[in-house]
Amino acid sequence: MMLRATTRKLWTKGVPLAVTLAVITAACSGGGADGGQPTADPEASSVAQADVRVGLTTSIAGLGDQGFNDLAAAGVQLAEDELGIQGDVVEAGAETDYVPNMAGFAEDDYDLVYAVGFLMQDALREVATQHPDTNFAIIDAVVDEPNVASITFREEQGSFLAGVFAALMTQEAGSADIPKMTGTNKVGFIGGGDVPLIHKFQEGFEQGVHAVDPSIEVLVAYAGSFTDAPKGKELALSMYNSGADIVYQAAGPTGTGVIEAAVELDRFVIGVDADQNPVAPDHVITSMLKNVDAAVFQTIESVTDGTFEAGVTVFGIENGGVGLAPFHSMDAIVPQAVKDRIAEFEEQLKSGEVEVTLSPAAGGE
Repeated sequence: MMLRATTRKLWTKGVPLAVTLAVITAACSGGGADGGQPTADPEASSVAQADVRVGLTTSIAGLGDQGFNDLAAAGVQLAEDELGIQGDVVEAGAETDYVPNMAGFAEDDYDLVYAVGFLMQDALREVATQHPDTNFAIIDAVVDEPNVASITFREEQGSFLAGVFAALMTQEAGSADIPKMTGTNKVGFIGGGDVPLIHKFQEGFEQGVHAVDPSIEVLVAYAGSFTDAPKGKELALSMYNSGADIVYQAAGPTGTGVIEAAVELDRFVIGVDADQNPVAPDHVITSMLKNVDAAVFQTIESVTDGTFEAGVTVFGIENGGVGLAPFHSMDAIVPQAVKDRIAEFEEQLKSGEVEVTLSPAAGGE
């Protein structure tokens, strides 16, 4: 994968900071409104894979965020390795870079231009209308243009499972010896920007906690930024010191500060987007996986096989779009009863027996 001259750091083969590629399976192949694979038009001619060029533009958080942007770039890397396309990544130093970065790819006749994050929604709409013959895609936002594929996730479902896990663990710690936990019946959530997308994480987490036990207290705080690790650490230190047994962070690079606080106080934290266990192997006990890499890969694949479609594709629990990461070295301290209850709730989410409802603050009705 190559880097455009305007970028700030080099993206090389392999995912930085141990971000793990999601397994691309038939269960999470996208294209239709529910994440199902579209039926290829027999008349459609696929583009020669070696000739396909994909330009990905990151948000201002950039590469090395140990989550969202790294996963998107990992999807491009996987497409290079598996499909033989040429992938180029450009990082934004400021929000004013979004339009010129995307327009640059479009003007250079790239086959697909990918925008990473809802902050790029307006910029992508502007560029897409100016370049109607270019295919575009965006993660976490909907741009209703005939040449834009909009990829969204049911983050509230994965966050619900994170809440179930947090609640069950603080309950178990009240009667069993679980390291780093004392059974306070109190857990925490720390968000980055105070925006509807992150409220989906918060509300899903809270509903998961209260599905286990409505009496468990959920502490909530927002940093007001996705790029303020010191603020994230400050909030987390306060939350742990206020009795939170475990904290779930959905804060982008701000979340690295939350993880630092967990390490400093020797507590558990739940990561987000990628499996963040490698960042702090003894403290990130699990992560809410948001398989952005899979979504990016599948969008690129649709360009190579001639099935690219504009419109909205949703990735949720039912098609492998979200879920919980393994417990890794901490697997032995997670009681089997907790694992069984999580599996039960996962099946209930898939079947529709359990639904996560969102308030208007989180984009619900």
